[in-house]
Amino acid sequence: MSEIVGVAFIALGAVVLFAMGMRLPKRRSLLHVGPPPIPEPETPLADVLQQFERQANEQAQLNERRRKWLRPFSIFGRLAVYAVLFLVLYAYWPEDISHKPFANLTLSDVTKTVAAVVIALLLIRAVFEPSDDDGIKDAWGWIGILIVGGVGIGAILLLKQ
Repeated sequence: MSEIVGVAFIALGAVVLFAMGMRLPKRRSLLHVGPPPIPEPETPLADVLQQFERQANEQAQLNERRRKWLRPFSIFGRLAVYAVLFLVLYAYWPEDISHKPFANLTLSDVTKTVAAVVIALLLIRAVFEPSDDDGIKDAWGWIGILIVGGVGIGAILLLKQ
């Protein structure tokens, strides 16, 4: 039975990797094989500057709209995910090796303890030094929306029972 489960997980992982590969943006061929580029007609500098200004204004408006409603969800989502990660780390924290005699310690005991401490330090650093990138903040906002939606659906299902 466990072999079947293992094969199923490997197949699921392969499907996920295949789906992620299909979603990656297309890259240029390393051999540079393809049709020659079509030269674009020259556009006046004033038109190009107006186009850049229009795109900058649209991007600024989009960022302003996102900041108004998505940023509170990003703060909540980030803190909720880190809280769950800290709980998982606490649940799987290795046994205390400070009271064991040095001769009884194994490499596995020391490695588990060092790995747990390193993970804890990395989580603490990630909590107190969030990214300033707007794309990452928007991603945390969408994760926060998914968490709020999941909690809402769970509450509705629990209240129906």
